[in-house]
Amino acid sequence: MKINKKTSFLSLFLAGTLVLSVSAAADVIIGDGYNSAKQALKYTTKTLANEADSFTLNADFQISVDGDRVSYEHTQRKFDFVNNRTEETSESQNSDRGAFENYYYRDSEKGINKYDSEQYYVYTNDAMPELSETRFGMTDPFDEPIAQDVEKIADAFVSNMKDFVQVKDLDDGGKMYFGSLESAQIPALANALSSFALKYTVVESVRGMDVIDIKDCIALGEVSAQVSQNADGLLDSGVGTLTATGTDKDGNSHRIEMAVSITVSGVNSTVVEPVSLDGKDVVYAESGVDRWTISGKNIGTYSAPVVIEENDKLVKKSDNILTIDSVDGNTVTGHMTIDDGNERVDSDYTAVKDDEYFDDYKAEYTDADGNTKNARIRLVNWGGEQELIYISVDLDTVTDTDGSYETKGNSCMMQMRLD
Repeated sequence: MKINKKTSFLSLFLAGTLVLSVSAAADVIIGDGYNSAKQALKYTTKTLANEADSFTLNADFQISVDGDRVSYEHTQRKFDFVNNRTEETSESQNSDRGAFENYYYRDSEKGINKYDSEQYYVYTNDAMPELSETRFGMTDPFDEPIAQDVEKIADAFVSNMKDFVQVKDLDDGGKMYFGSLESAQIPALANALSSFALKYTVVESVRGMDVIDIKDCIALGEVSAQVSQNADGLLDSGVGTLTATGTDKDGNSHRIEMAVSITVSGVNSTVVEPVSLDGKDVVYAESGVDRWTISGKNIGTYSAPVVIEENDKLVKKSDNILTIDSVDGNTVTGHMTIDDGNERVDSDYTAVKDDEYFDDYKAEYTDADGNTKNARIRLVNWGGEQELIYISVDLDTVTDTDGSYETKGNSCMMQMRLD
């Protein structure tokens, strides 16, 4: 399992769209049309990331399997650099968790968060001026290595393609780029690489939900895209669809459909105002970081049963137990007795707060063979009328260069014991 701790909304949307679509969909934009569309995309990302006073970005993403929608996400992100404010609202629905909504707001003085049906959390004295100074951490994705690499791949594919693109001049001075490909028109190499990307992104994202577990033979079917460029040279909307087929473990074929819709609006006119909290259930805290910081009040024992299935019954196998014995600044020590499905650990540990990711503590422990290994420990604090304090532990972790990390077992969640 891979846990990604590092995201940038604009970069994720643009780079992700490139990774999943350019290797196939951009193949339909050839010659002058391709070059014109690429330059328009570069101009748009540069303007939004570095020059615009404000803008609003809406993105919709949907995955269906055999005609049934299994995942849907809608995100609206507003940036108001004049007033140093940003706001994000998101709605998600999948066959595993159902529907849920999140809200995020940040300015130079406070932050407001809402996670699904929880209360609104208002964090004062939580100013992050460095985010305002750096346009809330926004960067031009074309300045990042992944976009440069994808651009080279797309250019290589385009050089071997026929001209399928259609470019239409609009009455208002803008342009419309559109085109489509069927499976027979997609080069074998483009199909193979795009299928690889689909398998380890889109298909992997729905694995574990109550849907068909597609394993192999993922192949692209049809690809279509339409992108609008306004008279100012900015791309302001885009729609893309993609179909693919794949087989499950029994060899049965299934149809996967993906649809993406993106709009950019309110350039230099978007004004961000925080949500009204009148009549809302609100929790005030001095700092959002404090919610994830382990302190002396968290000293104690955390536990959860390990349950397995035997003879169609759920049976308790053991208990996962983590103790916090001492907290000294950003250093936590204690003992863990944990079975994550991959290994069982009975060891003391020392954990130090991660400087880059404030909700993580990097820990070291000793496995059954005497080897020193790394783990991640995280405080999960759901406030309410009754405080629910949990500790999450991932064993045997390996950190990647992008800040994400791999763990061979399952995340283990344990609740604090209150005598």
